[in-house]
Amino acid sequence: MRLFFSILLVCSLSFSFASDLEQAPQNFSLGNAPAVFVDFQTAQMDVVFDVSTRTAQSNVKVTFYQPASGYPIFDLVPSVTGLKIDNKVVTAELVQEVSSPDSSARFRAIKKVLAAGHHTMEISYQMNTKNLVFSGGGAHFGTFMSDLSRRTFLEQYFPTNFEYDQYQGNMTLKIDNASYEHRVMCNGDLKSLGFNHFSIAFPDYFTTSTFYVHIVNPKQMTIVEDVYSGLNAEIPLTVYAKSSSLAQQGMTNLKKFMKELEGTFGAYAHKSFVAYMTPGGGGMEHCGATITSQWALGHELTHSWFARGIMSANGNSGWMDEAIASWRDAGYPRPNKLTSRSPVNLSAYSEYKRHTTRLAYSKGKTFISELDYLLKNEGGMRTQLKEFFAENQRKPINTSVFERFLQSKSKQGLNSYFSRYVYGKGADLTSQEEPSETDSVCRPFSEEELADLLY
Repeated sequence: MRLFFSILLVCSLSFSFASDLEQAPQNFSLGNAPAVFVDFQTAQMDVVFDVSTRTAQSNVKVTFYQPASGYPIFDLVPSVTGLKIDNKVVTAELVQEVSSPDSSARFRAIKKVLAAGHHTMEISYQMNTKNLVFSGGGAHFGTFMSDLSRRTFLEQYFPTNFEYDQYQGNMTLKIDNASYEHRVMCNGDLKSLGFNHFSIAFPDYFTTSTFYVHIVNPKQMTIVEDVYSGLNAEIPLTVYAKSSSLAQQGMTNLKKFMKELEGTFGAYAHKSFVAYMTPGGGGMEHCGATITSQWALGHELTHSWFARGIMSANGNSGWMDEAIASWRDAGYPRPNKLTSRSPVNLSAYSEYKRHTTRLAYSKGKTFISELDYLLKNEGGMRTQLKEFFAENQRKPINTSVFERFLQSKSKQGLNSYFSRYVYGKGADLTSQEEPSETDSVCRPFSEEELADLLY
């Protein structure tokens, strides 16, 4: 009996690895060996912030499965100072920044051939100054992200994998030599381990684009907490801001949008929701969390259904999330008839691309509205999206999954529409210009805005 359960466990784990790696980009040759995309299993992220020396020392241990022999691929923007592989110290110089074969993306590879199977890597480094400020006797830090530019997910702060991969993340945060007790806002289970010492356990369905952590001085924030009675559960809500009126208004609007979106797309998929309300700027979504201006709150909350409820598996998938949220922002418009327009590339970029095209906000929104027209006899897109969410929540998906689902619902076929307006058939794919950041409905926060928001 024990042997049976052991075999069953091995089979289930192997299926889990295969499921995540099914949507990974192609491995490629890197000098004398292949560069291999891997499957993270766990990541233990530990950071010690020292207010007196203004430093942040990070130590991260990752367990991963590598499907083939070669150089393991992951990403981390800060420079590595210490490295262990499978409990053996090796030179940190083995962690090298490399380019994809088509030069469309950059990431990290460990230039040491590892056999197929299970491995651990332990990485030490100084957290860089990205969204980290020491001021007023404390540390201010946020894992603020963007999906519209290169290498701006969790890799800005911690070793992580690509969006196709879901893994269990745990974190400890220790703030030494501070003059006050900090508070941590996050989208995981938070515990206090002592004065300015915290642990966070994140859900195992999280990906590199979903972790939210913000260390704040609670005396500088108004923090409003409430509970929303959702369709399936009581949902704890936390809204915080530097302004009391902004926090209070944010909570009022959040509950209103929760009711709207559950009514439209189905029951909320996460355990809680936390929102950092800002006086201006744009917004960014995480799983069950957002940093957002008031006007973008509904848009960002929509992403807890599409983007961080159903997650994008790669940069060629992010257009769906922004298109759906933008269609919702516009009031779910449906055209009276369809007219031919120029081909659009929303999803035919390099398989190594990790950020979303800004065309999603405009051309993508138009495409969703056209699908609403084409599927009007099948209940329209709101009906289809509700069912799609129910089937795929908490999963990373790509454009093909979305296309196959809608094809199964259509009586007239949608091949030509996806081919022309998603994959850009007939267009010069090298000449399509991206809109500027200021043209985006929910543009990312600038570096200056984020610096002001940290404290």
